[in-house]
Amino acid sequence: MVEFVHQGGGLYRRGVGGDTSNAAIAAARQGARVGFLTALGADRFGDSIMDLWRAEGVDAAHVRRNADAPTGIYFIDPDPEGRFFTYYRAGSAASLMRPDDLPADAIRATRCLHLSGITLAVSPDLRDTALAAIDLAAQAGVSVSLDTNLRLKLWDAETARRVIDGTLERVRIVVTSIEDSLHLTGLGEPEAIGEFYRRRGPEIV
Repeated sequence: MVEFVHQGGGLYRRGVGGDTSNAAIAAARQGARVGFLTALGADRFGDSIMDLWRAEGVDAAHVRRNADAPTGIYFIDPDPEGRFFTYYRAGSAASLMRPDDLPADAIRATRCLHLSGITLAVSPDLRDTALAAIDLAAQAGVSVSLDTNLRLKLWDAETARRVIDGTLERVRIVVTSIEDSLHLTGLGEPEAIGEFYRRRGPEIV
């Protein structure tokens, strides 16, 4: 997504954000071969994201461009508790992705598929697409990594628990936090959280 960070007055600095994009760029900087799978609008915001990924060595060959839907954006403003986020991703190109949009051969050929809980939460279509990607990867013996990254503005904790728990048998790596785990597992101790997830399939927490 394209982010706009408040700089004071009426000024915002434009950049690129998103948890999975940040993870992809970080991995590429460490020398990993990384590709990104999503959909962007056929707009200048989408162009700027593509330009960044190419500059960072992230393969964007399987990114779809949608001329009928925009690239998602969000704003970051100061808040008494830190920062306040305002998202505009409903109806975005990514939110409209469907399982038929997936490059199945590319998913089967990768070594690790990394996804975010945000991807599972944004829209029903995108959730179905993400779950289909997990199925393709697991059936091909590809390691699946899931960052729970719980956002309760996108979905309620009960739905998040049900959907995320339903993926765990096919997930090898879980990235989570104590705050997320309090909502998703009811647990707040790292050892107990690790044990909770390992009992359900993941090997690395």
